[in-house]
Amino acid sequence: DQLGDSGAAAAAARLGARSADHLNHCSAEGVEALAASDTVAGLLPASTFFLRGKPAPARALRDAGAPIALASDANPGTSPVVSMPEVIAMAAGVYEVPPLEALAATTLNPAWVLGLADRLGTLEIGKRADLVLLEEASFAHVAYRPGHDPVQRHREVPEHLACGGLRFRVRHRRGDRGVDTLRELGGHDRSSPVVFVRRQGQ
Repeated sequence: DQLGDSGAAAAAARLGARSADHLNHCSAEGVEALAASDTVAGLLPASTFFLRGKPAPARALRDAGAPIALASDANPGTSPVVSMPEVIAMAAGVYEVPPLEALAATTLNPAWVLGLADRLGTLEIGKRADLVLLEEASFAHVAYRPGHDPVQRHREVPEHLACGGLRFRVRHRRGDRGVDTLRELGGHDRSSPVVFVRRQGQ
């Protein structure tokens, strides 16, 4: 439904697809079908911005209860954006997605789409501590300052973290090929520590 209403959103929901993406011309029927299914609505604000396209019905999707995911759609032709903070800022401006909804739409919901929600996407005991630390006092500042890199620079992952009223101890593991492979794809040829979240004292 990127260039016109083809009924693809409703078809994706009917077929049980993990996600339906672009959705610029998603119809009211498509919104209703997505809201009634487990299919995540994938919104690509950078693509919409660069193409000057019609924005997807993000408000209608959110109001209907459809889960959304935000992605960069990084490609040299229609969306030359690789910065997720920039995507979050664009989602705030183009789709009026509130910051904390954007946080879920760039972490937990995409992890579910990829079948990884059992080990990634949220800070929970036993899950991979796949996270960045932000220098901002509030996540809202990520959307408020487009073009700014909000990630703190640290040589070492801190030994302890606090989140949701709990204190965590960070435990390092080496040798997880999944992380090593991702690092290699990013141009790093060194093994990086794999970090898991454990309750303090474990």
